[in-house]
Amino acid sequence: MRMSSLLLLVAPFVARAAATAEHAASASLDRFGTYLITLKEGVPESRVADVIKAVEAAGGIVLERYTLIPCIKAELPIPYVAKLQAAFAFADVEEDGEMHILKRNDHIHT
Repeated sequence: MRMSSLLLLVAPFVARAAATAEHAASASLDRFGTYLITLKEGVPESRVADVIKAVEAAGGIVLERYTLIPCIKAELPIPYVAKLQAAFAFADVEEDGEMHILKRNDHIHT
């Protein structure tokens, strides 16, 4: 196998490893959280690209992009979340987590 062919095969893995290493290095400086960023009703889906650029510029990583609703799941530096909410008033930013639905007769006891 020629060296150029080998480089073409290995390059995507090296790039991904470098991105992962860079993210891990920045994670040691900032705490990260996983968030869902959803465009509000009536906002064009094309604005998702603006949000993705902002997430990546802040050192975050887009984990998933949903098509049924205009939403992305991203890992972000926690200090950046408030800035993202202020900059993109057309989107809702909420921490990702488990949700539970209670049956009608269930009661919450404290």
